[in-house]
Amino acid sequence: MCLLIYKPKNKLISAEALRHGFENNPDGAGFSIPEKRKIKVLKGFMTFGEFLEAFKPYEKKEALIHFRIGTSGKRDAENCHPFSITERLALAHNGIFHYRSTPDQSDTACLVEDLRGIGLNEQTIHNRHFQNLIQALVVESHSRAAIHWTGRRGESRVWLINEATGSWVDGIWFSNSSWKESVATASFPWLKGWKSNSTSRRLVYRCPVCREASYTPYDAEWFCSSCFADADDLRREGLI
Repeated sequence: MCLLIYKPKNKLISAEALRHGFENNPDGAGFSIPEKRKIKVLKGFMTFGEFLEAFKPYEKKEALIHFRIGTSGKRDAENCHPFSITERLALAHNGIFHYRSTPDQSDTACLVEDLRGIGLNEQTIHNRHFQNLIQALVVESHSRAAIHWTGRRGESRVWLINEATGSWVDGIWFSNSSWKESVATASFPWLKGWKSNSTSRRLVYRCPVCREASYTPYDAEWFCSSCFADADDLRREGLI
């Protein structure tokens, strides 16, 4: 489902909330900030440490933050959000658009590619047809999205679409509750070290070997895809 966060200027978000957001949505992170009358997008962070190091210098700036769970396309840097539509306009999405996707590109990546192809500019955000298109796509798919943009004078704005389905906490908007610490823990005697953490909607499975977080266990023994290949060796070593 992903996690989308809007942080107004001078509002601080805790590293703990960011860590939970990343661990519960572990397929890549990114954020956008206003800078020099443009929207600067920094994304493709595949570890929390990389994300936090990049975000820290901008922590007091207005920011749109996204943590991804891949549902289509590759789980790679290119499919991380936000996406630049123009140099003054960026889009991030939490949910699944009823739109095309490919084995390489997610639904949001395909949508942005098509939007770029029709020659949008900094005034696009004020175009009623553009607004209606984005809003219809978001509402129809019961999802949430945000558009970050700057005007001609350098003023920045964030348009939250389906805002009411998220929540404001201490002046910061979250698209869902996956920024919170997981509340349930379970273990299985036949898999040493396995634990699952649950949010209100999903389970996070942690590989007992590398501790990588994932929503989809690779097989019945809950390894991540990398460690699954070494399962026989792990059994011999007594790890499982």
